[in-house]
Amino acid sequence: MVRAIIAKSGKPAVLVVDDAQHALTTEAGVNTMVTLKSARDVLDGAPADGGSIPGPRILLVFTGSHRDKLSNLVTRRTQPFDGSEVGDFPRLERDFSDAYTAWLNERLAVDNQFNPDDVWSAFAGVGQHPELLRRVLEAAAFSEGKAASLREALKDDA
Repeated sequence: MVRAIIAKSGKPAVLVVDDAQHALTTEAGVNTMVTLKSARDVLDGAPADGGSIPGPRILLVFTGSHRDKLSNLVTRRTQPFDGSEVGDFPRLERDFSDAYTAWLNERLAVDNQFNPDDVWSAFAGVGQHPELLRRVLEAAAFSEGKAASLREALKDDA
């Protein structure tokens, strides 16, 4: 099927596997990684499209929140992707926190909303991790009067 998609589009296919570090915790996960590598090697080695697509025909992108575990996929000789690269995704920036703030504020009372500068500060404070920002904002929004305003609650929780 991937071969047909590549041939029809004339472009490489990209497969993104999130939380790929968990593949190393089970035999089924390791087998899946071996299968993905085999599929990549076959697709990249056989000109299914007559050779019109230069370079790789399938790109595998593994993401995960545990860099050390994820790097085990490429640094151990016994792993199928030994010798591949581990790189960082670019961090989300201020435009993300501003858009998220606007989305949240649409759902909050007009007289008690998050300030975009405060949310950006909290986002930077949690290392620009969206899941951590969500937890901090949620804690601030549901602080049940522990702070006089969302601004104070957000600063306290961040």
